[in-house]
Amino acid sequence: MKALCLAILLVPLTSEAQFWRGAGRGVQVHGGVQLLYGDSILDRLIGAGPWPEIYNDMDTIRAMGIAVWNGERWDSLGYRISDGEAQTHCFLRHAGELYASGNWLYLNDQGIVNTGIARFDENTLRWEDLGCTNPQFSGLATITSKANGTGFYFTGHRGDPCSLPASNVFTYDGNNYESWIPFEQIPYAQDNYVGFVFEFLSMTYMTGLFRDPLSDGYSSMMRYNGNNWEYVPGWGQLTEPIKEFSIHNDTLYLAGTFRRSVGAPGNLIARFDGSTWDDMGGGLLHEPVPMSGAALDLLWHHNELWVVGLFTRAGDIPAECVVKWNGSQWCSIAADLQGHFSWFTTPTVQSITSWRDSVYIAGGFSYINGEPVREVAQWLGGDATVACSTPVVGLPESLIRPTIQVSPNPVAEELRLVGLPTGTYRFKVYDSVGRKVLESMDDPGTLHVGRLEPGMYHIVIMGSQDELLAKAKFQKL
Repeated sequence: MKALCLAILLVPLTSEAQFWRGAGRGVQVHGGVQLLYGDSILDRLIGAGPWPEIYNDMDTIRAMGIAVWNGERWDSLGYRISDGEAQTHCFLRHAGELYASGNWLYLNDQGIVNTGIARFDENTLRWEDLGCTNPQFSGLATITSKANGTGFYFTGHRGDPCSLPASNVFTYDGNNYESWIPFEQIPYAQDNYVGFVFEFLSMTYMTGLFRDPLSDGYSSMMRYNGNNWEYVPGWGQLTEPIKEFSIHNDTLYLAGTFRRSVGAPGNLIARFDGSTWDDMGGGLLHEPVPMSGAALDLLWHHNELWVVGLFTRAGDIPAECVVKWNGSQWCSIAADLQGHFSWFTTPTVQSITSWRDSVYIAGGFSYINGEPVREVAQWLGGDATVACSTPVVGLPESLIRPTIQVSPNPVAEELRLVGLPTGTYRFKVYDSVGRKVLESMDDPGTLHVGRLEPGMYHIVIMGSQDELLAKAKFQKL
């Protein structure tokens, strides 16, 4: 593999170099640009990593770990993020405002040291605190939007924002932190870690590595049904790391370092319909050292799923570090990457985003297709592909769900379900915040909802083996 890379360097592939374009001259710190965020409001591509400076073609910008690219050059974003090699973990927009989390510190308006999470004031170009002081570093690092748009989850290692009782999960609504009550059912352990909390099919999922509330040991993913924690079907008590998730067309996609050889439902990536998993054509593989492979980030672009990380194969085709899934097969693109600073460093793509309808990648690479492209690169190849894997012949039956209609909608007393095939069903109804408010074995065509409070609800229809069959939304008058 490395001999091929060296050969490419000696004879640059000019026909493929046009597929990528670099953004500036990168940084001079090992680790490179590790996070990208395409921000349509600022109309800038934001890059972050553990570095104090970033280089344009003609000048150097002191950016202190966060910089913005306008399509031509890098510039700094805001003031008061501390010097030093501190990583930024997440960017997120909530209620139109930009938030960031990381291992850095900054001074608030009173000159008091604050850490971990900040909100960007686009008028003053300063980072500000979230209404309280957090002077001590904690392991809380990840921010994830709530599905109902009311705020976000703040997760990680144990911390105590705003002097609240220490925990691994908090919510924030734009004004206040609150403890997340469901986490109180998780047994205490000093090494509990929570990666993401998110809603999917009216349940709340949690990833990380935390004590299992149902038995001894740990788990890397469970879900909360509105009353109690339960295992995710097909995942069970696996402790394999999950690095990223995406929900698209009512299907959950997970990326990480999990492998089928240890009992996972896929290799580095898999999709889930609420009851059954699909391994997406065999998933991904890092052939030199299979145990070191990882899918690190996901991006939906033009209705295709782009995946980046450390791998050399997707399904039955070669694919180095960047690949896309079109719903039934993997397709590789012209992306022969060479490592960061040294040809002996394994190239890895750590982040992917879209900005101005283009795909951008970032990570530990210095060359693509033999051409210098330092840490951040823009894809110029459009729909060009090198090869595509054997298509998946049909989807798993569980992923093909009947289309149902609910009537009347809005409803006062009796909800009719049209389109269900003959069978035995269990109906579960959840309110807008994911609490289960009704479970019924009513007549297959009718559900009595008269006792529910007015509002929006989700109905999930399960089969006789508790498999997911269909789902819908309705409004109760």
